[in-house]
Amino acid sequence: MPPPPPHASASASAPTPSTPSGPVTHTDDAATKLSDRVRRRCYNCLTTDTSTWRRSNLAPGKVLCNKCGLFERTHSRPRPEQFPHKRGPGPISSPGGAAAAGGRSPVRLSLRFITI
Repeated sequence: MPPPPPHASASASAPTPSTPSGPVTHTDDAATKLSDRVRRRCYNCLTTDTSTWRRSNLAPGKVLCNKCGLFERTHSRPRPEQFPHKRGPGPISSPGGAAAAGGRSPVRLSLRFITI
């Protein structure tokens, strides 16, 4: 057996890691085979990075990211792009009452007018 060839020096050009030779295509179709050039994309929020991909119940054959998939299964509707601001439950009262001021008592100002 001949001896193995000597290793190339650090200054020599090393082979580069394999990179796709063309643009990457994203798909939200669950049946599409994945490759170096084809990657998944969430059907709802269009993200391409997630810990787990899930199949949609509302749109059969489509894939969802973990967040959208869990939301869809628990709420039976697609996950919204933005959630409305969360408001804590408070007592219902007339406008201008303590509940309208965020549960705190309103500040009262007294103004006196001086006529000259």
